[in-house]
Amino acid sequence: MMSYMGWESPGGTTHFTPPNFQYDTSCYPMVITPPNGTVEAGHPPPHCLQPPDNGRGQQTVHFHVKQGEAVSLQLGGQVQTIQGPATVRWVSMHHEPPLSLPVQAPPGHYVQQSREQRPLKPQNHKRKYREQSGKPKPSGASSPSLSVQSTPPQSPVKPRGNTYSARPRRGGSATIDDSEESGIGIEHDEDQEENGLYLEILSSIRTPKVPEINDTYALLAWTPPVSEPGDVRFEHLKPILNTDLEYEVLISDKGKDGKYRSIYNGASLDCYLADLRPNTEYHVRVHATLKSRNLKGGASDTVSFHTKCCEPDQPQPPKLTQRSKTSLHLRWNAPADNGKHILHYKLEYNEGSSQAGHFVSCFEGRAKQCNLSKLQPSSIYKFRLAAVNELGSSRYSEIVSFATQGSPPSQPLPPSAAEITESSIRLLWSKRPCDDEFTLQMEDAKTGHGFLSQYNGTDVEYTVINLRKNTTYRFKLRAHNEMGASAYSSDVSYTTTPGRPGPPPKPTPKGKIRPTSFRVCWNIPADNGGSSIVGYELELDGGSGWQSVYRGEDLEYLCDQLTPGTTYRVRVAAKSTGGTSDYSESCFIVTEPVAPGAPSPPTLIDKPKAMSLHLTWTAPTEDGGATITEYEIDMTSPDNTTRGVYRGRDTDCVVAGLLPGRPYLFQVKAYNRAGEGPWSSPLEVISGAGPPDKPREPKAVCKSGSSAQVTWDQPINNGAIITGYRLELASLSTHSLQVESDTEDEVEDEPEEEPQEELDHSDYEDESEAEDEEEKVVKVEEVICDKECEVEEEEDVEVDPKDLVWRQAYQGPDRGTDLRDLTPASLYYLRVCAVNSAGLSPFSSTVSMETPSTHPSAPFNLTFISSTSSSLVFKWKKPAENGEKILHYNVEWSGQDKEVRSEQVNRRKLNLENLKPDNNYTIKVQAVNTRGKGPFSQPLRLSTKPLPPAPPKLECLSILHNSLKLKWADGKSGLGVNYILETENSKKVWYPLYNGSAHSFKHSKLTENFEYRYRICAATEAGQGPFSLAVSFKTCYAPPPPVKIAPRVSSITENGCLIQWTVQRGSSTGEQLEYKVLLNKARDESALVFSETLSDTQLRLHTLDPKTEYTVRVCSVRNPSNHSPLTGVPSPSTNFTTLPKTGSTVIPASVVAEAPLSTRDSNWSDHKWAVVILSGFAFFAVFIAMLIQQLISLGTVSS
Repeated sequence: MMSYMGWESPGGTTHFTPPNFQYDTSCYPMVITPPNGTVEAGHPPPHCLQPPDNGRGQQTVHFHVKQGEAVSLQLGGQVQTIQGPATVRWVSMHHEPPLSLPVQAPPGHYVQQSREQRPLKPQNHKRKYREQSGKPKPSGASSPSLSVQSTPPQSPVKPRGNTYSARPRRGGSATIDDSEESGIGIEHDEDQEENGLYLEILSSIRTPKVPEINDTYALLAWTPPVSEPGDVRFEHLKPILNTDLEYEVLISDKGKDGKYRSIYNGASLDCYLADLRPNTEYHVRVHATLKSRNLKGGASDTVSFHTKCCEPDQPQPPKLTQRSKTSLHLRWNAPADNGKHILHYKLEYNEGSSQAGHFVSCFEGRAKQCNLSKLQPSSIYKFRLAAVNELGSSRYSEIVSFATQGSPPSQPLPPSAAEITESSIRLLWSKRPCDDEFTLQMEDAKTGHGFLSQYNGTDVEYTVINLRKNTTYRFKLRAHNEMGASAYSSDVSYTTTPGRPGPPPKPTPKGKIRPTSFRVCWNIPADNGGSSIVGYELELDGGSGWQSVYRGEDLEYLCDQLTPGTTYRVRVAAKSTGGTSDYSESCFIVTEPVAPGAPSPPTLIDKPKAMSLHLTWTAPTEDGGATITEYEIDMTSPDNTTRGVYRGRDTDCVVAGLLPGRPYLFQVKAYNRAGEGPWSSPLEVISGAGPPDKPREPKAVCKSGSSAQVTWDQPINNGAIITGYRLELASLSTHSLQVESDTEDEVEDEPEEEPQEELDHSDYEDESEAEDEEEKVVKVEEVICDKECEVEEEEDVEVDPKDLVWRQAYQGPDRGTDLRDLTPASLYYLRVCAVNSAGLSPFSSTVSMETPSTHPSAPFNLTFISSTSSSLVFKWKKPAENGEKILHYNVEWSGQDKEVRSEQVNRRKLNLENLKPDNNYTIKVQAVNTRGKGPFSQPLRLSTKPLPPAPPKLECLSILHNSLKLKWADGKSGLGVNYILETENSKKVWYPLYNGSAHSFKHSKLTENFEYRYRICAATEAGQGPFSLAVSFKTCYAPPPPVKIAPRVSSITENGCLIQWTVQRGSSTGEQLEYKVLLNKARDESALVFSETLSDTQLRLHTLDPKTEYTVRVCSVRNPSNHSPLTGVPSPSTNFTTLPKTGSTVIPASVVAEAPLSTRDSNWSDHKWAVVILSGFAFFAVFIAMLIQQLISLGTVSS
């Protein structure tokens, strides 16, 4: 390995000077051109190349030029440019070998050199250079000889991975020559000696191994490169880490000296060579690369291996060479045998069986053709082919189909009509096995051209379009196959349907238009749709929607009972057998107006002032059908003279120039274009003193959507200096902007509010009255309206004062201010008043100011109204329109299936139907105006109700004489279920007995031995389910009352006693109770000694044993009719002992104690009881000890 010292010219080109050579002034140095192909001219150095020649030998140096580079050499006066890839051979006659000098290559380039194809060690070259650096250069030189050898380019780096294909890709040119076995320095490194040592280690990589070989893949493995042990040159080098190494695998299938291509680049020590060809010899070598120093070592020794043989490749499908009605001749080509000769071929075919994969062998042999005979005519056969060698059979080829020849098809059936419209007919026909294509022809009798082809193809249906309405056409059909065409089918005729007529011309008025009627006429439409016109329908719209006013065959109609001065729209539609046409263009007709009615009497807006009065009035209820053009006010002075003080379009005015404290009379009348109306009722008022006059309306100029500048003029102060002004700002309240309607008609129509022309008094000096609206100040001088007062003509701003919420925007002495923080696309109202020592002046006329409009706001207050198992009803409030009227609303909803559905509505209430029961839905609403779509509202989440539940089964748990305990369903029923239990009264009327979520109910306070009927139903959010069938339960008889006091025993003898007890109250029915005496021996209570039922309250016994202890109890007995006797609860027991035989003394009743059954036997002494108790404690102690011992043993075993 050798390198040259380089120097850079002022133009940026790197020049290389070979050692042991000299330059003269007539030569240029060698130039390496960058890969872009541009060559820069080098500047001449002080001297040129002079090779020494002392006759003692020559030295040869090979200089490699990479692809995309160029070398320029000038020898004498001749310049030669060498384009890479190439190898330049330098021959020197000097006896000493060339010295290695560092080469300065341009960015992205590197220089590779070799001497006699043998790499030289960099460290030896550098050492020799140091030894000869102090010696003078030898003299004498001769021109070097050049030899150029073509060198293939290095292959590009493959993408990294564990498996790489060894077969060459199409269009690929990535090959590597044997000349790359030598080490390559990828980039310049300052320490050339260490790089040379690392290159030597990288080049010492061992030969890779192939541990696994198959027919199409092999496993290649190698070991990392290591230095020779014991070599002192590598002791000072840092060890090479495995993570710093990358490997490149090169493969060749053209022999060891053939072209190699890169198939792997990565850090793994093995890789699979995939996509190999069977029975092929491959040669592989490996390069090692040190990533940290960008060094690539020489290639390893080549390892060769041979892939195994296998079954043949999949053959190509057979080809048809000749056919007839009963035979097919097929031919095919031989596939690759993959190392073993093909023994024979297998040809299989499908005999036309319905089974798709059922194939039968029809040929086996070594021939590559086959003639199949005895086949069916006009039949399709499917074939597949496979090749067989001694290793097995190949995969079958792709299935191909070939058909034998046949005969032309027979005459088909005529086509049938599947769908007929006014301009098209869709025809259908059947396809037989012998049919391949069809020809459809049509005849139009009106054209006279006969049958013309409309369709040619394989489909079994065709739609003929562009036909005339209500016209008959004839059709016929013919079938084709490879053997010819059939005869045409019989003709069939079909007629298109008639269409709707076109719209009639625009209707026009006929004759004179009157205030309450007009006559309108029209003409027949130009297009009748193919059928005669049978009638017309006339519609009229006077502002409340279109209404049908006439249906008939006439071409004119008189519209009467109309409103004077109203604009009407008229349109007409024609009818025929094909349907109703579209409506004609609307005609606008305005009825003539009449004179208006009388306005309302004038009223005062505020309290009378000393020099003026502020009057207002409302328009007449009947305007006569025309707009009110102006109003006229007459004033009657105290001297009974009447003069006109105002005439104009406004509905209020200020009459100035009055005398204080004088009575005045005012009347008003209205004018329209039809004339003047009557005078209103008079207003009588007395003038007085007051605060300043009402200022003129303020002037507002919007600077932006959120700010505006407002100015106003100073009003008349009425004798007091104005000390300040108050400006108020208001916008329409939420109620006026957002209308909520509970009925469908309100939501659909949404009429605008009629402007309130009658205004109330102002709110000044503790007088709470409404705000006055837009006014014009008119001064009266000598009972004549002052015409010199300029009045600004502005549009009336008339709103209901209840809809306005005023707030103070400014207060101070200035006559102007700036308003900020306004809402865009909103309508604001401004008014101003003046302040003096007498008080506040009336507010000025209201001035409207509207910020720029935009899309509407989001609807709000989505409210749930009702729901069923399949529908949801909800509503919302109208959002702010933001300057433009809302056109419609878009409603979107989605269920649990996430499918979004939408609907466009014109009202604010919607009923969603056809929903799934017990399903959750998310609903959003957005408003749309001419400015665009507004934002969606907050989502409303609703759920449909489940289906009403079925009634549960009703059962009776317990039956008593005065109660019945009923049970239904069970505790596992779902939550939210409410049960309604009803019973039938004596009038056969069902009434509710229980309503709740429990599953049982005790019906108490019942009558004994009485039958009750019940029914039940279940109710959930989805509604109330049906009632169950009625069931009946009957109460039992009430038992007799118990004897609560123990019986008394007296007159005890050795064989008898007297037993007495208290009398018990019978039932309400007056039944007589009986009593049953139960006598048992005390020590054997189970043995009944005596039992007797009697109606008395005492019993004397004479058959007892002497000196025997007895227990006696008494219970009451009830004997209802048609029922067995009922015995009550026995009384507390009484113990007694009969006397012994020796004595006959009678023991008094007071001596015998009424002891309970638990009295201990007199034979047990205290000692016996002590022994029993002690024994019990002993047994209990032993048991506790055994239990503790057992627990201790269990704990020891577990630990």
